[in-house]
Amino acid sequence: MNGTLKQAILFSFFYFLEGIPYGIQSDTLPIIYRSSLSLSLSLTTFSKISLIPWLLKPFLASKCQSINSNKILVKYSLAFAVLVCVLASFFHQNSYKNLLIIQFFLHSAIAAMDIGVDYLQISDETVANDVKSFGFFKSIEVCFYKFGAFVAGAVFLRFSGEGQSDLSLLYGVAGLLYAVGFMVALLCFQTGGQIDQNDVNYEEEKGKPVKISKHAKICGFLLTQKLFGTAFRTLLPLYILDHGILRKEHIAAYTGTLPLIAGTFGSAFGGMIPTVFQRKSEVSVQSLLYGQTTIFTIASIPSYFMFSGHVTNDSFMLFTSVLITVLSFLGGAQTTLVFVRMAEIVKENEFKENRNQLYCWLCSVEIIGKLLCGIIIGSVAEVLGYSSSILLCLGFQFLTLFLV
Repeated sequence: MNGTLKQAILFSFFYFLEGIPYGIQSDTLPIIYRSSLSLSLSLTTFSKISLIPWLLKPFLASKCQSINSNKILVKYSLAFAVLVCVLASFFHQNSYKNLLIIQFFLHSAIAAMDIGVDYLQISDETVANDVKSFGFFKSIEVCFYKFGAFVAGAVFLRFSGEGQSDLSLLYGVAGLLYAVGFMVALLCFQTGGQIDQNDVNYEEEKGKPVKISKHAKICGFLLTQKLFGTAFRTLLPLYILDHGILRKEHIAAYTGTLPLIAGTFGSAFGGMIPTVFQRKSEVSVQSLLYGQTTIFTIASIPSYFMFSGHVTNDSFMLFTSVLITVLSFLGGAQTTLVFVRMAEIVKENEFKENRNQLYCWLCSVEIIGKLLCGIIIGSVAEVLGYSSSILLCLGFQFLTLFLV
C-alpha cells in the first residue's frame, strides 16, 4: 500500500476516535440534561467545563518532544480511554456529577492522545513541507473528527431511548473502539531501540522557551474565531428543543447531519484552497484565511433573524437548513486553513525542538475561546435571551477580521 495512503487511513481512524468524546459532550449530553433531567441552560452548557484538559496540552507536550515519546503517549492514552469507558458504562447512573467526572477523564485521555497524533503528523517532513499534502491531511483530520462526533451524538440519539442503559451502551461501544485503536497503535507505532534525533536536539536545547508572545495577533484571532460558531452550535439544538420544533431524538440528527456533510465538503475544499491559489499566484495562506473569514462572517449575519423569531415556524426548517449548510461548508474550509496557518507558524519557529509545544499552545489558545463560550453561553442566553446572545457573538465574529 502506498505510504501516504496508509498514513492517511491511520490518521483518519485516530481522528475519528478523538471526535467521539466531543460528540458525547456537545450533542448527546446537552439533550439529555435539558429534556430528561430538566436542567437549566446554565448547567447544561457549564458541563463543557470537562473540556479543560484540552487547555493543558502544552504542558504535557513540553515533555514529549520526540517521535518515540509521542508514540508511547498515544498508546498509553488509548489504554486509559478504554479504562475510563469501561468504568463509565457501569457507574454513570445518568448523574450530572458522575458524567461530569467521566467526561473530564475521557477528555484527559483523548487530549493527551491528540498531542501524540499531531506530533507524528507534523514530524513527517514530506507532508509538512508540501502545502498540498499538508492541506490534504488537515482536511482529513477535520472531517473524521466531525464524523466521530456525529456517530457519538446524532446517530446515538436517533436510536436511543430514555433509559440509562443507552449511555452504558454508548460508553461500552466507545471503549471497544478505543481498544481497537490501542491494538492498531501497538502494531503501527513501534518504538524499537533506535535513537531519535529529536531526543538529542531536545536534550541539547530544552532550555529554550516557546515565545508565544511573538504570535499575539494570530492568538487573538484563534481566541475569537470560533466564538460565534460555538454559540450557534450550542444554542441551536436547545432553541429547537425549547420551542418544540422537533422531537428530542431528531434534534441532534438534524443539527448534526447537515453540518457533517457540508462541513466535510468544506474541509476538503479548504485543503485544496492553498494548492489552487498558490499554483496560479503567490497568495499567502494568511491572505486566503482572511478572505475565507470575511465570507464566513457575512454569511453568519442571517442567524440573528432565526433566533429573534423573525423566521416563522412554517419556514424555520428550510431557512435553518440552508443556513446550517452554508455556515458548515464555510466553517469547515476555514478550520482547515486555520490548521494549515498554525502549522506554517510552527514551521517558522526559531526553536525547532519546541515545535510540538508551540503547536499545542496555538491549539490551546483556539480551544480557550470555544471552551469559555461553550461554558457561559447558556447563562448569557438565560439573561439576554437567544437573539441577543447570538448578536453579541456576531460582534466578536466581526472582530476576527482585524486579527487575521
